[in-house]
Amino acid sequence: MGEADEMIKERNSQLDIAKGLGMTIVVLFHAQILSGVWTQFHMPLFAFLSGLLYREKYNTELNQVWNHTKKKIKGCYVPFLTYNFVFLLLHNLLYKIHIYGELSNQKYYNGKDFVHQIIAIATMGGGESLPGPMWYLIAMLEFTILYACIRFGISKYVIDENKANIYVMIVCVCLMLLGFSTIDLPRMLNRALVLLFWYHLGYMTHTYLEPQKGNIENKKETVITAALSIGILIIGIRGGRLATIFVDYPSSRMCRNYSNVGYGTAC
Repeated sequence: MGEADEMIKERNSQLDIAKGLGMTIVVLFHAQILSGVWTQFHMPLFAFLSGLLYREKYNTELNQVWNHTKKKIKGCYVPFLTYNFVFLLLHNLLYKIHIYGELSNQKYYNGKDFVHQIIAIATMGGGESLPGPMWYLIAMLEFTILYACIRFGISKYVIDENKANIYVMIVCVCLMLLGFSTIDLPRMLNRALVLLFWYHLGYMTHTYLEPQKGNIENKKETVITAALSIGILIIGIRGGRLATIFVDYPSSRMCRNYSNVGYGTAC
């Protein structure tokens, strides 16, 4: 059973409302209706909601990690390939009817350009302009698989669940700081490493806020984790790094690689 099955099994109105609000913010932001703080938290929100659906059974054994990885490839990588290849086939037609144009940093593809794009799409290093917002599938594929691997590795050496969760949080914070840094990482890894922390926070919320686990010690750990995440969010907003990572698409370092023959500024 994967996270999609868990979502159906545990579906509740709060999650639906949160996802709906997040999607509404995304639409209004891209329509340039919202700005400022409204553009800062929708991607961490989606990662947090995904983390709510993560379960420890995904990383108990190596074969479970592999099964989890295969499901994520099917759910993220395959749709990314499918939509981008469809729009790649339509690229020259869209150029001829002026949906694409030189003003949007697009051009009419020749054979070499098609080969370049096929390789870029297959390796998650680029894609077509219109499905450009599907960059989130790349990041989600990376941080969900990475998280399962981290938990699997730590759980092999740390038996106590609470201690293991603290160690995982430390690793996630360190990786998030790397994502916030000026180091250019390929394949959306900067964004994935930032979102990894909120994915972990979502899972911690599920773990420690369940009624049967509502003891004082767990509540204390939950408050500490929540306070840390809020602090990092504030630091990110004040430093402008969240805007650079998630919403400042034209100047984002991770989009520049796609501007010649691909996403342009749509990623």
